[in-house]
Amino acid sequence: LDKTDTFESHITDTLNAGCGISDESVVDLVVRQGPELIEQLLRWGTEFDRTDGQIATTLEGGHSHPRVAHAHGDETGRIITEVLIGEIKRNPNIKIIENFYVIDLLTNYELITIITEIRFIFHGQFRYVF
Repeated sequence: LDKTDTFESHITDTLNAGCGISDESVVDLVVRQGPELIEQLLRWGTEFDRTDGQIATTLEGGHSHPRVAHAHGDETGRIITEVLIGEIKRNPNIKIIENFYVIDLLTNYELITIITEIRFIFHGQFRYVF
């Protein structure tokens, strides 16, 4: 988002902040896919904070450039989570089953079905997404 920033600088900052425990290939992948994923979140309706029509970014710990985007101030996690849950619910290929616990990872030769539990807290209530 910052025209003076580079992928290499972002990768270096992230690896330094990780104090040697970050997987460099994963950091590289996440950083390089970041702009595309921000665009996807925008297409899905995420309302990031803006300054002069552009997504506002802030300089935060471990960063040499302003890279951190916020949504509705300090509600970024909640806003993005709600957008993602909305997309999951609209996808006819995803079946949501609530009030069940995952016990096993099911595999079928080449096809692996990953089932996971994610807990979100909204307004003091727990929500489960499977």
